[in-house]
Amino acid sequence: MDIAILGASGRVGRHLVSLVLECEKDTLAAAYVSSVSDCLGQAVDGTDIRYQTIDALPDRPHDLLIDFSTPAATLALLDDLEACARAIVIGTTGFAEAEMTRIDDAASGIPLMLSANFAESFEPFVDACTTLASTYPDVVPELDETYHSRKKAVPSGTSMRIVRDVAKARREAGCRSELEIPVNIFREGEVIGTHVFRVDLGSSAFKNTFSVTSLESYARGALQAGRWVSRCSNGLYSAADFLESKRRLSD
Repeated sequence: MDIAILGASGRVGRHLVSLVLECEKDTLAAAYVSSVSDCLGQAVDGTDIRYQTIDALPDRPHDLLIDFSTPAATLALLDDLEACARAIVIGTTGFAEAEMTRIDDAASGIPLMLSANFAESFEPFVDACTTLASTYPDVVPELDETYHSRKKAVPSGTSMRIVRDVAKARREAGCRSELEIPVNIFREGEVIGTHVFRVDLGSSAFKNTFSVTSLESYARGALQAGRWVSRCSNGLYSAADFLESKRRLSD
């Protein structure tokens, strides 16, 4: 598969580049970076490919483009999306509501997957949280998130995804509480990402923990999802859709 990476010099992008180069079935078609990247113009890991900006469209659309860049870079890509790639995976977060509408519109012409967290086994973790919350819909759960000390002290896209899914599950289970699910934010050292979901019943308590110990997990998950979505029809997909497809195959 012909794969391009947008945000190729970033923390996850570097892992994506390495994974694509390691796979005999894949070809790294392009490594796109910003115009201010220190890698711009340099060769990619001894290959003939050089880190470049995405200003010029490729001669033909890439089979798959995986985007771990910035909201601005992603939105600029949408203008010529079909000329750039036949399928796309977006791991970038932080989009405003109007920007999400643009992404949704773009998916009418291409299979497109968007997720706040592509780490392996994240979707089963969310499933466990929603199951627990819907079992005790009137108990307000709590969510702790811990990331590295450089990350802004605001709820991550991952936390907001968990909160939305849990809130929906509680409503559907007949929740009578209007209290919002609190997100407790912690920033420590080089922590990649840990989420702890708690439901306290007073006389007993449940706790689910999900920890990412390597950024490679995000890259592996995005690459697996990308191979799946590249075979899908046009439309907007999530990592949850990918998980559901794997479940159906195993039944």
